Amino acid sequence: MLNKLSLETKYIFATISVVVLVVVVNLVLYMHGYDTYSNNLAQQITQNSQDKTESYVKQKGLVYAELLSKQLFDPLYNDNISQVYGQITATLSQPDVSKIHVVDNDGLVFHDGTPQLAMFAQPHYRSDFILKAIEQERVQVALSREQLEIAAPIHQSDVTLGAVYLELNLAHLLEEKEQNIAQVAAITSKDKNNMFILLLAISIISIFMGSLF
Repeated sequence: MLNKLSLETKYIFATISVVVLVVVVNLVLYMHGYDTYSNNLAQQITQNSQDKTESYVKQKGLVYAELLSKQLFDPLYNDNISQVYGQITATLSQPDVSKIHVVDNDGLVFHDGTPQLAMFAQPHYRSDFILKAIEQERVQVALSREQLEIAAPIHQSDVTLGAVYLELNLAHLLEEKEQNIAQVAAITSKDKNNMFILLLAISIISIFMGSLF
């Protein structure tokens, strides 16, 4: 059948075929590149957001620990359990604070932040972490996927009485991360669809123009 076509018609078909091939190849390459760019952008935005939020929570936790380490010195020095509890209740009521424990120099719990004092005089489950803060007289920080741990020594001048241990819940960080991923995915998906429509329109115009010449 192709033999019956005129030379001009064959030339038009050949031109259109070349244009279509070039356009399709460019379209595929461009969309692949756009997918890669979108994925990298989404990961970067999500990571930056998570880093900033984690830094904010860490600074917030350090402020809690510093204030408590100063406020708890006198009550702990006087072995006043009720005053210790009174000092930690305000911070313990914060939504991101899971636990506050006051621990002595031997790693034993002086107060576990509850009225029942179920852990009183028991070795703390993070005694190594807490004793390191006491021995080095430095705040210790441990960050995991789900929580932030802080141990701050309770001391004044050359006297160290123990440490305050805090756990901050990072569950809201995970929720925020998932929300950021979903939002970025929705934005990039919409942009990808718009870009596909634009490229498709350009392709049709290119094919039409190719058929004219």
